[in-house]
Amino acid sequence: RVSDNAVPNRTAGTFVLFSTDIFPEINLDGNGQPIADGDHSPAPENHTDFGAREVDGEVATFTYRIKNSGNAVLHLTGTPSISVSGPDADDFTVTLQPPESIQVGQSREFAIQFDPSGAGVRSALISFRNNDRYRDPFEFSVQGLGRDPLDVNLDGKVSVVDALAIVNQLARVIVSESTSGD
Repeated sequence: RVSDNAVPNRTAGTFVLFSTDIFPEINLDGNGQPIADGDHSPAPENHTDFGAREVDGEVATFTYRIKNSGNAVLHLTGTPSISVSGPDADDFTVTLQPPESIQVGQSREFAIQFDPSGAGVRSALISFRNNDRYRDPFEFSVQGLGRDPLDVNLDGKVSVVDALAIVNQLARVIVSESTSGD
């Protein structure tokens, strides 16, 4: 019993709140580094930036891990489970889809391949529908740089400077072959 001058003999009680909510919770990482839902700043550390790859020939494949750290089964509800959209979606392919369900405390992987079809920065949005109450859909951005094989100085364009570098390299090869044959 607690009393004050305004209300004598008031009874105090203790209130306990119990949560019976049962929900899955997504955690995603690439290269062992976290990727937040809504992360639109690709970085090489978490494999959301695929780096520079030669156009139509050089590919990179990165693996990502979805972990269910909630207290209920996580269901990936989209078809396909992982989808790619955006301006350069065709340059990014999901090569390994995760299962539709991930048990409590379990992790499953998916993989994305980057194969640039043009020069310059290539970007896309990766997303997956699910039953996480706060992260549906879960989305993040990826990017890579398509590099033209004739862009010898890696400045993003094929120019006279690149042509001169190629001619000089060919001249060195020709001279080397002609002097080694004597």
